[in-house]
Amino acid sequence: MVLFGTVLVFYTIELISPGAVTQDWATIRMCGYSKAVITFVKYMPQVFLNWKRKSTVGWSIENVLLDFSGGFFSFAQTFV
Repeated sequence: MVLFGTVLVFYTIELISPGAVTQDWATIRMCGYSKAVITFVKYMPQVFLNWKRKSTVGWSIENVLLDFSGGFFSFAQTFV
């Protein structure tokens, strides 16, 4: 929940004051914030089901690892 709140705050700041940073970095940051929100929303139904059933049935660790490695390489691409 903290991640969602943080992303929402920064997303709002970027929308209110888009001239605070150069356009290139603002675009990169907006893409990052959007990606974080999408990932958060994508996992919420499964997290709710796991909490409701008190079980991790249906939670594929392989897909989670692929998602995290994809995010890591995405950040690495930004820095390269």
